[in-house]
Amino acid sequence: MPAEPTMYPASFGPRSAGKRSALTPQQAIHELRQRTVSYLNKLADRDTFRLASAELESLARSLTPELFSPFLSCLSDTDSEQKAPVRRECARLLGTMAEAHGDALAGFVPKMVAGVLRRLKDADSSVRASCAEAVRAVAERVTRAPVSVILKPLIDSLGEQSYGLQAGSALCLVSAIEGSPDPDPAYLQRMVPKVVKLLGSQSFKAKPALLAVVSAIIGSGAAESRAVLALLVPAVTECMKSNDWATRKAAAEAIWRLAIVDSEAASWFRSRCVDSLESCRFDK
Repeated sequence: MPAEPTMYPASFGPRSAGKRSALTPQQAIHELRQRTVSYLNKLADRDTFRLASAELESLARSLTPELFSPFLSCLSDTDSEQKAPVRRECARLLGTMAEAHGDALAGFVPKMVAGVLRRLKDADSSVRASCAEAVRAVAERVTRAPVSVILKPLIDSLGEQSYGLQAGSALCLVSAIEGSPDPDPAYLQRMVPKVVKLLGSQSFKAKPALLAVVSAIIGSGAAESRAVLALLVPAVTECMKSNDWATRKAAAEAIWRLAIVDSEAASWFRSRCVDSLESCRFDK
């Protein structure tokens, strides 16, 4: 006899009482999509935002594994024409899913990161900040997926010409490195040459954000070798000469992080670091 199809309860998320009959997988997916799109549309209205946000939060937490993919697709399909609160909520819900379902989402991390990358092109900085918070949650909670699955597409996107994408990707890299219980120092070390190249590139505009990535790499312990520091320190001290105050400040913070995290390693380059800091002694 052919196997009977798996049935799902009709109430897999918050909804009014009434229909309680079991749903086939196809029916469950269809209903999920309808409800998700309806709630997302209500986010655009200030009068219904709070209720819709609560419904989506509860829905994201109550998903079964078979519904992860269609729910992620609904979030990803929300276009840039929607209002900022809708776009911001779509990013935030990725973090909610990670918090609620943890390692059950391991196979969906690439799709989640792809959704984040779409949002990082957003002109609204609050949307990019929500993306960074979501990435931190994924790195913290979905530990069965190697952190490189998150890091690689983000480091690749740093090469794009959009300032928002550059800054947002760097912000997410910091979140992933600092949030992960195992940030994979060997992989971070392989990232360093590209980071250094971008710091020296005139076309890369988000240098303060990228210097925050350098600070995160140092803080993770991935910059303990002399070979890695021989790449990082000259690039960071060169940024101390920048005409941009935010870049100089971020470079000084990276040097400070090195001195705090590994004073012995910092001593190898003490003269260069001190000279750079001395040159900015009276900087505002």
